[in-house]
Parts: sequence; structure tokens; C-alpha cells
Amino acid sequence: MIIQLDVTIVNVALVQIGNSLDTTIAGLQWVVDAYMLAFATLLMTGGAFGDRSGERRIFVSGFVVFALSSAVCGLARSGTEVVASACHSGSRGGAHRPEPVIQRYVRAPSGSERRGWPCRCSRARG
Repeated sequence: MIIQLDVTIVNVALVQIGNSLDTTIAGLQWVVDAYMLAFATLLMTGGAFGDRSGERRIFVSGFVVFALSSAVCGLARSGTEVVASACHSGSRGGAHRPEPVIQRYVRAPSGSERRGWPCRCSRARG
């Protein structure tokens, strides 16, 4: 959720970023592309890192580094700094994102206990 919010904020603020940093349209496009490319690249490997190192550890470290690199992105003084910090923020977001899904799957009940989980709507059917 935080990652989607961050992407939305960046997209809404692109005009202001371009004006305050005197960046071209191509530079602004690189901000979004660097973030999404790094995010997509580490999305699958973030799950593998979580399997090896522990989901909670990767989730917490990914969230902390994601927040710090997002703050650095907000304090950047040039378009190049924004692109570099957006790339770093996207990489941490990609490593952070799969962990809540993995944690939910691991804690899910199995077999007959799973019927109607997480909502008990299957009981209404009989």
C-alpha cells in the first residue's frame, strides 16, 4: 500500500519536480522508469531473499531503507540525484513488497481448516 502511495505521489508531483529542479521531460520520465524498473527487477528476488533470510527481517529492513531512500529522493538537488534515489527506493520497495503476501500465505490454514478462510462466507452456502 505504501509503495502504491509513493508512486502516486511521485506521478502527481512530477510537474513540480520538473519546475523546481529544472529537469526536462526525459529526466522526469527517467524518475518513474528507474523506480519501476528497479521495483520490477527485485520483486521476485525479494521473495527469494525472504525465504532464505526470513520474511520479517526482509520486510522490516526493506521498509526502513525504502523510507530512508524516499526521504533522500525528496531532498535531492538535481535530476540525477532524484533518478538515483528513485532507483534505490524502487529496489527496496521491490524487496519489501512480496513479504506481506508470503506471511499471509504461510499463516493460512490448510485442508479442512481452510474452508471459508479468511472470511467465513462458505458457511452461508451450506
